[in-house]
Amino acid sequence: MHLKHPDPTLAAGLATFNTGIMPQKLFEAAQGNTDEEKAKAFAEHPVGSGAFMFDSWQRGTQMVLKRNPYYWQMGEDGKPLPYLDEIDFPVIPDDATRILKLQAGEVDGAELIPYARVQDLKNDSNLNMVLFPSTKVTFLTMNVRPQLKDGTANPLSDPRVRQALNYAVDKKALIKIVTFDVGAPVVSYMSSATPLVYDQGPAYPYDPEKAKALLKDAGIAPGTEIHCFALAGGADDNAILSTVQAMWSAVGVTLKIDLVDNATRTARYRAGDFQMRTSLWTDDIADPSEITSYFAYYPLIQSLHGGYEDKTIDSLFEASQKEADKAKRADEYKQIQEIYMKAAPILFLYQSPYPVALRKNVKGFVQIPLGNNIFSGAYIEK
Repeated sequence: MHLKHPDPTLAAGLATFNTGIMPQKLFEAAQGNTDEEKAKAFAEHPVGSGAFMFDSWQRGTQMVLKRNPYYWQMGEDGKPLPYLDEIDFPVIPDDATRILKLQAGEVDGAELIPYARVQDLKNDSNLNMVLFPSTKVTFLTMNVRPQLKDGTANPLSDPRVRQALNYAVDKKALIKIVTFDVGAPVVSYMSSATPLVYDQGPAYPYDPEKAKALLKDAGIAPGTEIHCFALAGGADDNAILSTVQAMWSAVGVTLKIDLVDNATRTARYRAGDFQMRTSLWTDDIADPSEITSYFAYYPLIQSLHGGYEDKTIDSLFEASQKEADKAKRADEYKQIQEIYMKAAPILFLYQSPYPVALRKNVKGFVQIPLGNNIFSGAYIEK
């Protein structure tokens, strides 16, 4: 590899799941005239170099992986990994059904456990309810452009309004209502597990009087409406927005919740045709560059498609992409996070772990903060 300049993100980038080694000959032999077409065809029957080999896949129903007998790594016991001969992944979208199958022993583990069920499953003597550390942050994306797509003036273009809306949300109460106290306040747009996060304390502590003063100073009339997209049928979206709606009403702001399907929300979001939307993020690489490039660096996607632009942040980010000195790079990200926090182009909400429930005899399974499931050391205790 020949780089134009030193890249401090290279090692973290090469360690991600999407840089896995693939057989070039098989990839080139896949159907299609372009690399994109070949990649799509190859993904239907992939051949990789991990601990398990692809066996079968019924889209939306089930996937089966078999043990890779040629895998290179040895376990701590000196035996070759992986320990499991096969992993079956049934797709069970319904939360209640997934949990019932786990409790009945029909499956050995289940992820994406609703926060409302965490304590209940902790009390189940047959299960281990694990909260794995994560880089997951939940927030509301704001469109900060002076005008919305329909030509109306956008009060969110004023940083005082964005700050006020953040101060008007009692994060501790929201976390209790939505995550049943599993979550925690964020200290930045990054999670506390993201490298080089700058801990500024909980973002925008609850201060409704300060919120009212900022709104008055910005000339916002009582009853001003703010619209936010939410996923129709999304339990977390509903819990978050109904709570925020009640809290904002106390400072004279009316939150209008617009229920849409995911395709509509995504299309309008990417087109910048929105005022606010529910959002969450999980890092793909163990470095702050990825999340910063999406949240704060305007040239990539106009800062979460919301139009926030700060030339100082852009310059600091570009410098951080070449900075090999760890202390200098940490200071660049510290400055970026301070500027971003003050500008408040998002509604800071909470960070939360990954809730995974396992049968008591499942050992060695790990879900890393990037959200990847590691099965190489997993086994079923007899």
